[in-house]
Amino acid sequence: MRRLILAGVVTNICVLHTAIDASLRGYETIVPEDCVAALSDYEQEYGLRHIKSVLKGTITSSGNILAFV
Repeated sequence: MRRLILAGVVTNICVLHTAIDASLRGYETIVPEDCVAALSDYEQEYGLRHIKSVLKGTITSSGNILAFV
């Protein structure tokens, strides 16, 4: 299994589009929600919801990352 853990800013743009590219290339995407940020709460929730529901990515916290490596 190939896994990619994403962290960064602008969850609904940069992180989301990186997750889309990773998913298209066969990676399992993991996003610790406390390691990403957006300009508003709505945009943050939109990005995370899209990654989880459409891309089937895993949304977790940074404290749970070791469970995936």
